[in-house]
Amino acid sequence: MGSPVPARALTRSGRFAPARAPRHPAAFTIGILLLVLPELAHAQMGAGRFRVDGQATVSKKGAPVFSGYIYNAGGGGVANVRLLVETLDVEGKVTSQAEGTALGSMLGRDRLYFEVPLEATGASYRARVLSWDTFATGQ
Repeated sequence: MGSPVPARALTRSGRFAPARAPRHPAAFTIGILLLVLPELAHAQMGAGRFRVDGQATVSKKGAPVFSGYIYNAGGGGVANVRLLVETLDVEGKVTSQAEGTALGSMLGRDRLYFEVPLEATGASYRARVLSWDTFATGQ
């Protein structure tokens, strides 16, 4: 390996040369992946860990809500599960979004009830888990 190249080096004619690309672009790519990898792992772990089963209903106060259960297929305990519910039109386009939190906690292979207030009703709905907190179960 050679010594690092300064951002701008003088040429023999005394002019500044443009900065050169790093000699090892693979090292740069690996560095970027190491920064992004934890976020990708969390997203992939969440994709298969939870299943949301719900439907649009009306709350006791008469307001539209999306309610149901979140199922935890993972082995550990989770709490503060945050959901995103998208309201879709007949063509499947998103017309509005609502976020909510399932209050409480659940262990692995468990379920937790939730209700997310909706701003608008639609032809169908799509729900997914945005984030959650994990906790140790002592096992």
